[in-house]
Amino acid sequence: MDLLVGSVLFHEIGHHIHITKQRDHAEKEDRADAWQTWLTDKYIITHYWYLKPILWLVTKTGRALGLSRIISRSVSKQSNA
Repeated sequence: MDLLVGSVLFHEIGHHIHITKQRDHAEKEDRADAWQTWLTDKYIITHYWYLKPILWLVTKTGRALGLSRIISRSVSKQSNA
């Protein structure tokens, strides 16, 4: 639930940062989306730090078993349908 609310909140904060700190000529929504991604990543790293070793283990195990190729094939089949 906190990530759902945080997603919208971080997007709106991204608009504020774009206006007050980093005025560039990029599209407003693109900059807000970039800030949303950055802020969400920082939030997850700070609040869910304990998941990092678990995700690392799952990723390594999946790669060792060749699951990434199986998953990418099934995703490409679904997108072609």
